[in-house]
Amino acid sequence: MILISLSNWKFKVDEIVPALGITKSQVSLKLARLIEQGVVVKNGNYHYFRDKLFKYWVKYVFQKRLKDVELAPDKRRRQFNEEFMAGMEDFNVTTRQDFSSRIIDLFYCFDNALLNLNGRKYRLPVFHEVIPCRFHGEQGRGIDAIKACAADAVWYIVSKTEFVGENDVNTILHETKQGESKPVRYLIISLQDLDENTRLKALQERFWIWNEQELNTLLTLFDKPYIVR
Repeated sequence: MILISLSNWKFKVDEIVPALGITKSQVSLKLARLIEQGVVVKNGNYHYFRDKLFKYWVKYVFQKRLKDVELAPDKRRRQFNEEFMAGMEDFNVTTRQDFSSRIIDLFYCFDNALLNLNGRKYRLPVFHEVIPCRFHGEQGRGIDAIKACAADAVWYIVSKTEFVGENDVNTILHETKQGESKPVRYLIISLQDLDENTRLKALQERFWIWNEQELNTLLTLFDKPYIVR
């Protein structure tokens, strides 16, 4: 039943307990066994399937067998096919979104959890507004970014599938440092590696840098499709 709860978007112990009607310590013990067996992975307070295909089987096959024991095999197959096609359509709709839109959707999922990305811990606050914005750089070259507003901070995110350069970093800093009353956090999300000068400049200015692997970790935690290139 723990696996069924995880397959239905209950990722934290506090979410699983009321669904199963057992104690918090019992849920934690069962999850620890699943982690030890390599079935479940833990990141911060979140738990998720190591194998997405197994998660799909639990949700759409095993769970259905338990709930619909009297359902005829042909009806069960038809129901599975319908759910599979609906899931594929949802996947296709999501993956057709532009990169920035997917980042915005992801940021609205954050709930002040402490998560581990590639060995580093991040506190990801609740954002009440996440919107696209644009900055005008040198020689009229615009830079698309995202502004994410939390209760006690403002984040500026440069999210690109292609090259992020030192000029992008300088432009964001120039356009934002003087205009915010709240503390500002800067983040680069890039599917391509930063060159040495850009990375050094970004780190000196206390930017966080997330690569494709770290982004896909977050997408997995919040049950969203991977970035696939």
